Amino acid sequence: KWGDRQIISESWITESLSPHVETHLDFMSVSGENVFYGYQWWTGTIEIKGRKLQWHAAIGNGGQRIFVVPALDLTCVITAGDYGDIDIQKKVRQLFLGILTTIKD
Repeated sequence: KWGDRQIISESWITESLSPHVETHLDFMSVSGENVFYGYQWWTGTIEIKGRKLQWHAAIGNGGQRIFVVPALDLTCVITAGDYGDIDIQKKVRQLFLGILTTIKD
């Protein structure tokens, strides 16, 4: 939304964030959970402090991420530039997990 104007239809947002393909790509997960793919968005569920949270992420090569956790009203942007190196995925995951575990309920 921009002010009171809906720019992108809510139905398209819902559809693009919905899981369409089960990926079995562990390196895309946050904590080993199964990850799904929508339309340009990855999605999964993680348990933090006994609470299951759904996350969505736009994922780029080199560690760029836009994480969205609707239940926490959280958007987290991580920029990195270690292109083609799988280890950056682990570092980004650890950083995001660290952010999630420090958020108070």
